[in-house]
Amino acid sequence: MICTSPRRPAGLSGDVFSCKLCTMCAHGGAVTAAAFTPSFDKLATGSAESGLLIWAVDTRRVLYTLEGHFDWVLSLTFSPTDKWLVSTSRDRTARVWDARSWKALETLWGHKGAVTAALFVGAADNLLTVTDQTLRLWDSKTWRCFSSFETCHTSFVTCATLTANSRWFATGSDDASLTIWPVGFWSNPRRRCAGEGNMVQCLCAESSTGVLLSGGSNGRLLVWRQESWDLEQSLEAHSTWLTSLAVCPSLALAVSGGQDCQVIMWCTSTWTRLGLSVCRSEVLCMQVQAPALLYCGTEDGEVEVWCLSVGAPTGVDNDRRLNESSAELLQPCPNSLTRAFTRSLIGPTLASSQ
Repeated sequence: MICTSPRRPAGLSGDVFSCKLCTMCAHGGAVTAAAFTPSFDKLATGSAESGLLIWAVDTRRVLYTLEGHFDWVLSLTFSPTDKWLVSTSRDRTARVWDARSWKALETLWGHKGAVTAALFVGAADNLLTVTDQTLRLWDSKTWRCFSSFETCHTSFVTCATLTANSRWFATGSDDASLTIWPVGFWSNPRRRCAGEGNMVQCLCAESSTGVLLSGGSNGRLLVWRQESWDLEQSLEAHSTWLTSLAVCPSLALAVSGGQDCQVIMWCTSTWTRLGLSVCRSEVLCMQVQAPALLYCGTEDGEVEVWCLSVGAPTGVDNDRRLNESSAELLQPCPNSLTRAFTRSLIGPTLASSQ
């Protein structure tokens, strides 16, 4: 089902313009994860109600409903060859789905806690899963775990991403640190970076400038220089948790979403703030479809689709728009799901079941 709405100017300052195209409505719970197929013809979304939906990008309608998890879906990733979709969940499993028939192929057991992320890594496209303070490697031919090792994090690992050159991957934790790992040397982390006391919620690699982006509990956007892993920028972004990150290479933009319902556009060459949009509820995940469509999964179970462009002024004063029509959307959601990916919900939930 697609709930269309009038195009709503975002009232952006600077040279970035955005308008809301439509809202995709089908989930009964918060949209907690999203991923495009490598060909960008389908979008997978996962939710707090444990279900997965496969959408046709051209019509924005649901093609398939995938069931198997019995707790929140925390991440989604497609293999580079477009053969598999992997979903991870708070039910301590990762599930592998055939990306053509959409049938369940394998359930990967043995994790000690919620599985917060999964990545295809290396030339053999082996699968890396992240759980608790542990990383596991799975052979994509047999889906058997062939290696497991502890991270140097002192608390839950909440997110992971490959760097732009795929030589490194990074893990973030609610212990307020990042760890950088060389692909292929799994048990030998390169560097552990302090995150300014910021419980790390999300990570994203930006290819054109070779940086790693991170965000979390203090609402700031941190920009890390690849290879040296020095902190290059610490930018004031959201009034509460920064919950999701994405990049739009065609417009040289990075996008951050937050618990405050805001979506902020950033210039990746100067790291100046270019514009602001406001979603209806807390932003939990984001994906960019080339050249310039932004999909935002929100706490109220919707996927909002925004079109981004450069050099088209909105003609709407931002302060006036926010005061008159959207000020209430800038308040933190009273029943926020942000901490669902951190110890405050993951820890007690899993501990109680042991």
